[in-house]
Amino acid sequence: MFVYWTNDEFASNFRRMMSIEQYRCHKIRILLNNYLTGGIIGNAKSLINSFINNTINEDKDIEILASEYFSPIYMLMGLSDTTNQKDVLLKKVEKHIDYYFEKLLI
Repeated sequence: MFVYWTNDEFASNFRRMMSIEQYRCHKIRILLNNYLTGGIIGNAKSLINSFINNTINEDKDIEILASEYFSPIYMLMGLSDTTNQKDVLLKKVEKHIDYYFEKLLI
C-alpha cells in the first residue's frame, strides 16, 4: 500500500490532490476517507482483530490499535512527498510494521 500510494505516479498525484481538495469539496473528503483513512483503518481493524484473536488478550481496543498501526504509515506517506529517498521511508514502514506486531505480543 505504501509503495503504491507513494511511487505510482497517478496514485501519488491523486493522493496529494485529495489531501488538498478535501477542504473544498465534500465528495473528495469522502473519497479520501474511503481510500486512505477510514477505509484503511477498517482494514487494519480486521487484520489486528485476526491477530489478536489468535495470540493475545482480547480486551484491547481495536479502533485505537488500528489507528496506532496506520498513523505512522500515513505520516510517512506525507513525508514521501518531500524526499527522493522513498526507499529509506519504505524501510521505516517495514520496521514500524515489524515493531508494531512484536509490541502486540507483549
